[in-house]
Amino acid sequence: MFKQLPYLQLSVGTLLLANLAVVEQFGKTLAFIPNNKVAPPQQLLAQSAGNFSDYRLGAGDQIFIQVQRHPELTVNSAITPEGTIVIPGIGKVFVQGLTIAQAEAAIALRLNQFYVNPIVSVTLLAQRPLAVTITGEVARPGFYPLQPNISLSEALLIAGGVTPASNLASVKVRRTLATGEVTTQTIDLLTPIKSATPLPSFTLSDGDVIIVPKQDISQARNDESAAIARSKLAAQVPVSVTVTGEVSRPGLYPLPPTNARISDALLAAGGVTQLSDLRSVRVRRITEEGKTTEQTFDLLTPLQKGDGLPELRLANGDTIIVPKQDIRSAQNYNSAIAEKSQLTARVPIAVTVTGEVAKPGLHILPAGSTRISDALLIAGGITAASDIAAVRVRRILADNSVIEQTLNLLKPLQTGEPLPDFRLAEGDTLIVPKRALGISNDSVSALAANSTFGSQAPVQVTITGEVTKPGFYSLPPAAKISDAILIAGGTTLRADLRAVRVRRALGDGRFSEEIIDLFTPLQNSQPIPDLRLATGDAVVVSTLPPGEDLAYDRQLVARSTLAKPTISVRILSYAGGNSGTLELPNGSTFADALRGIPLDTANLRKIALIRFDPEQGKAVTLHLDGKQAIMGNPSQNPLLQDNDAIVIGRNLVARITYALNTFTQPFRDILGFLLFFQSLQNSARDLFGPGR
Repeated sequence: MFKQLPYLQLSVGTLLLANLAVVEQFGKTLAFIPNNKVAPPQQLLAQSAGNFSDYRLGAGDQIFIQVQRHPELTVNSAITPEGTIVIPGIGKVFVQGLTIAQAEAAIALRLNQFYVNPIVSVTLLAQRPLAVTITGEVARPGFYPLQPNISLSEALLIAGGVTPASNLASVKVRRTLATGEVTTQTIDLLTPIKSATPLPSFTLSDGDVIIVPKQDISQARNDESAAIARSKLAAQVPVSVTVTGEVSRPGLYPLPPTNARISDALLAAGGVTQLSDLRSVRVRRITEEGKTTEQTFDLLTPLQKGDGLPELRLANGDTIIVPKQDIRSAQNYNSAIAEKSQLTARVPIAVTVTGEVAKPGLHILPAGSTRISDALLIAGGITAASDIAAVRVRRILADNSVIEQTLNLLKPLQTGEPLPDFRLAEGDTLIVPKRALGISNDSVSALAANSTFGSQAPVQVTITGEVTKPGFYSLPPAAKISDAILIAGGTTLRADLRAVRVRRALGDGRFSEEIIDLFTPLQNSQPIPDLRLATGDAVVVSTLPPGEDLAYDRQLVARSTLAKPTISVRILSYAGGNSGTLELPNGSTFADALRGIPLDTANLRKIALIRFDPEQGKAVTLHLDGKQAIMGNPSQNPLLQDNDAIVIGRNLVARITYALNTFTQPFRDILGFLLFFQSLQNSARDLFGPGR
């Protein structure tokens, strides 16, 4: 926009107005262009020139030269880049760096060569643009030609405004005086900005250098940077910052000038991870001297209290560092508040779960489900052998050092308190150790197995010793010892339930073993021990030592829930004329079996009980008197066990005994013993035919 202003005329002490073409910007006149028309002297208006007595002429100044009684010498021209002015008929006169008075004297001295006592008047029609350098924390540092009488704040606006890192309390203006002396003046623009009062009207001069220093981040205050960002001096250009550490997408990010806070930078980087420690977010800034300064900000406390986050505005080149949380103090960190905040990234994380879980390995936890219990559930739950009093979380820090934190999940289960609010993070390893046998009571394993994160996977165990069907079995989740014994067919009559051994591998070649007494609870009508088995456990049912043990009630064991409910006894009798199988309750005696068989007196005296002995790998025969058994003779009334064979009749006993004695192949197991009697049943005609 251009408009006409009156001329300015300066003689030795006078400033007069003249026509000028003026450039306006931001509502202020910043630069101007002189009109080439010369106004007649009678139109000039006298005005004080106090501020121009020290003004030094320079290239670009528009001046008007008059010589009394010599109108032909009148000049209206700009000083050339070489600093000269051309007088008609006289030539060039050097006026660069001279005051108005000095220029008049220099021109008069030159005219004295041709004229007698010339009276010279020099009028400044238009000042040249001020050459001002603006450096430091402005949007566009550089060299600027500015309108005369421009203020400091207007010059800063022409340079694009100040950055959020500017230290407006110490803006410096460096000026070189005519004597060559360099002076520096410090101007406080921050105080009026904070107090909403007018800015200082400091006027610039040609050659001034404006320096806007950078604020040391360690001295930065939230209210100051926020006030600068809201002021009219604030630069409206993006701010480029680097975000590193525990954010979803570390890198360099341009932030809008109105959204250049720490929280804005974290959101631009995708939010902080579950591993972040919002109590100690660091902002690093390099000063003009190359010095690195740093300040730590607590973002967690404002989130906990519902207060606003720090308003500190970031600047170009700032680095935001989100540290990794030290898991050793993680239990004192309110991760739930952090996770629910807008600063936390909603992304899945990958963690490794090892040890006593159903599905060890690498697992992906959904966003927002990063607690230890979430990881245990996604890994199939903990086994009954897990030591949940010593669950470990292993984390690798930024410097590749490894730290571990041990968490007690057992105590909350015992007391009904909430589980530790410990949040896992990307790359964490969760280790559930195996609990050694015998170091805690059975209720611990039962509590772990019945908890919400107990595994529902089958348990693979080995059962050996005095059970009907030793072998490798898959048991339901949280299986007890009694479940293992029952699935193996129950105990035999030779089982010693006072010393059932459970063996567990702990890793690294170490084993743990516990001896459990199942007989005493049966004897005293107490609950059976509630120890839960885990995959890999081995259960060994011991054998009764040789000889009669009056303190051990075999019949009690046989009739307990630890033995199979019924037993099968094969009967071979001449009285029946064939063989058959009798189903009896476990714990039945020889006399119990005889009560269901029609016997004559002769046959009653000649009976054999044949039983497979797994230790000898052969059948053993016990000759019994049935009449004595029925009459209550304990020596003739032994307890029966599954797959026993009762042979009745003298001739039949003799034939079968002979067959067993002449059988060349030993019985490898009970199956061979059963197949032998099956073969006798298939040849019943020979066995029960004439001549019996």
